[in-house]
Amino acid sequence: MLNSIQIYQFIRFTSTLFVFWVLSRLFSVEEVGIAEKTLLVANLTTFFWLQAIQTHFLKKNLYSYNHYATFILIASFCTGAGILLYSLWNSNYVFSGLYVLFYPFGTLLEMYLIAQQKNKRLIQYSIWFYSIWLISVSITAYLSMSLQMVYGVWIGVLAFRVIFCAVYVPFKYVRLNKDFFHSLTWLMLTFLVAGSAEYTDGFLVDFLFGKEVLAQFRYGAREIPVFIILANSLSLWITQNIAHTTRENIKEILALVKRKSTQYMIAGTGISILFMLVSTPAYRYVYGNAYTPSSVIFDIMLLLVVSRFIFSNSILLGLGMDKIQFKVTCIELAINVILSVVLAYFWGIYGVAVATVIAYFFEKMLLAIYLYRIKHIQPSLYTSLSLVILCYVLLLCTLAIKYGL
Repeated sequence: MLNSIQIYQFIRFTSTLFVFWVLSRLFSVEEVGIAEKTLLVANLTTFFWLQAIQTHFLKKNLYSYNHYATFILIASFCTGAGILLYSLWNSNYVFSGLYVLFYPFGTLLEMYLIAQQKNKRLIQYSIWFYSIWLISVSITAYLSMSLQMVYGVWIGVLAFRVIFCAVYVPFKYVRLNKDFFHSLTWLMLTFLVAGSAEYTDGFLVDFLFGKEVLAQFRYGAREIPVFIILANSLSLWITQNIAHTTRENIKEILALVKRKSTQYMIAGTGISILFMLVSTPAYRYVYGNAYTPSSVIFDIMLLLVVSRFIFSNSILLGLGMDKIQFKVTCIELAINVILSVVLAYFWGIYGVAVATVIAYFFEKMLLAIYLYRIKHIQPSLYTSLSLVILCYVLLLCTLAIKYGL
């Protein structure tokens, strides 16, 4: 199942990158910035409860699939309706509201296929849906040259998926009790704070530098999809297996985590160095000269590859230490915001990217300290500390040589 999830996420990420490449070639930087802002709002209002639902679904056996489906339907309707109500005063967010109404059905369908162990169906679904979305949005953008038309087709494809989901996925509406909401609370709060850094950075850049710079920042802040896919899928697998293992078998899982993380970290560092060397001409060729500053952001964000493959947070969640995870992510968010404001004063949007890298690494290290002090799980059991240092040295040296620091 792990491999099919990775393939699904790879198709989703690469199709998204291609769509935004099309937009960057057909629309101005300011128009792309507007599109990024509307999606930023939509994702900000949904990402934390969708991630919490998915994680809770994988590591718990207390509730049925119908409970999670009901929650997603209620949450998407309430959130989407709220944004649409706000759009009466600001029409720019009509797309955001409609997106929130329809988009979560993808998670609902994905969860169903995972629950039923339908690996091939999950891959088939991802191929046909994202192909339809990519082709229809790209053709519409090319023929109409209208961002509003692109929005309309985008929502139309999502609405088609809602119909398909309603027919394909059998579920019953159930009444949700207080225990269900209570068991989700810490996870939602944790993901809200943990994921807020990305959106906080976006709003901060928009506020300080404007939508044109926001587009440049967001295009640079997109990490290499394969890294995110490998990290996220392995993180979910670790959380699920740690939650269901016994105290005697946990060392075996940690050894496997260390082996996997070592492999991914070595490969990720090597690939990142290659991308650093070619990123500037590649960005100019793929996106145009207007996105040259994005290549610098991209290079800085490549430093995240090391922290991505330190899985102290996944182990912590698997052990049910949600409150500690929440506290640490609050600290990480505070550090990120403060550093972003300070470093943006000196280095502009590049300072915001540097702050993100520092804060994310600090979070992983602090979680590792908690694991050692409370559960007596040494970092060396699930990651190679010497490799972490070596990878950071190699990446920083490559940056220094490239930019003459």
